[in-house]
Amino acid sequence: MVQLVDDLFRMRMLMAGVYLALGTSSNYCFSIFTDHLRNKYGYSQSDITTIGTVGDFVSNFGFHAGVLFDYVGPTVLLPVGGLFGCLGFVLFGMTFDGKISNSSVALFALYQGITSLGLPMMDVSSVMSLMLQIPLERGYVVIIVKTLVDLEPQC
Repeated sequence: MVQLVDDLFRMRMLMAGVYLALGTSSNYCFSIFTDHLRNKYGYSQSDITTIGTVGDFVSNFGFHAGVLFDYVGPTVLLPVGGLFGCLGFVLFGMTFDGKISNSSVALFALYQGITSLGLPMMDVSSVMSLMLQIPLERGYVVIIVKTLVDLEPQC
């Protein structure tokens, strides 16, 4: 028996992957916060570089996301990654608003690390799921999704 391919489902999934790629690329927009950190908290460029380096260090070890994807799949990994990503940004926002009174470089580095821990999980969940659902055109899928990840911070 021949199974029918639902192209509408695949297109919807590709668009969801595109929107997730735009969300995960917010990890590369740390430079938006740097003026605020410099002006409001008086941080030096060395302090800001430390915060950004912690985020880069954590996000470059995204191997855990691939391992978790193999064990639990995207249904669990995507919400967990979204939770960590949102938690990091919410903690940044609460500190900027004064709800969290302690504003040290270590705390901002922790917030950036939490964000950089979750966003690769979202990235792996979306790209690997798309590659599994669209196996014949997986190269085009990766081009579409990863191009948006790289282009969004340039805007």
